[in-house]
Amino acid sequence: MQKKNNITSKAEIWIKKEVYGEAPEQHHFIVSNGKKLKNLKELIEEIENMPDSIFKSHVNNYKNDFSKWVKDIFKEDFLAEELKKTDNQIETELKLQRHINKKLNEVIKKLAK
Repeated sequence: MQKKNNITSKAEIWIKKEVYGEAPEQHHFIVSNGKKLKNLKELIEEIENMPDSIFKSHVNNYKNDFSKWVKDIFKEDFLAEELKKTDNQIETELKLQRHINKKLNEVIKKLAK
């Protein structure tokens, strides 16, 4: 039983890293309210609950900090370009969620082989 749990834990860790990414501590995203984010899942959760004023401090006509972080740290160029196309909080969250769903489906296909 212990061996099965260990394999399951390793698989869960691999899936999380493959789907959500994992930024090294020195590259965590620091939200203007001081909260640190280490992966795309945390970014989605934060955006979902983020006051509009905080979102606008990161995404506006002059910059898109989330797009830059996704591109520079996670090397997800397509997602970064998609995020650049919007300054809307709900659209940003949806684009991130679609990306996560796509990555999860890719991982499931790999595991099914």
